[in-house]
Amino acid sequence: MGSLNLVLICPPPVAVIEPWVDTPPYARDSLAFLAGYLRILPEVSILIIDAKYEQLSFDEVVKRVVDFKPDIIGLTTYYRDWE
Repeated sequence: MGSLNLVLICPPPVAVIEPWVDTPPYARDSLAFLAGYLRILPEVSILIIDAKYEQLSFDEVVKRVVDFKPDIIGLTTYYRDWE
């Protein structure tokens, strides 16, 4: 099996409505837990982008994703982000 590039993303907020959710002072542990589990596979390279924690713009996220050249992209979000 060849190598696999996987990027896990918590996207940036469209608007900061609730600062403790939209610009938290902590990273999303769900992304770290998933990446930690997947790192047991030596052929998987993982990039985590927590745009809310890092306060990245949409364009900055896109640049990181494009630069990493992922085979798979995973997204996580809260329900209210879909509204």
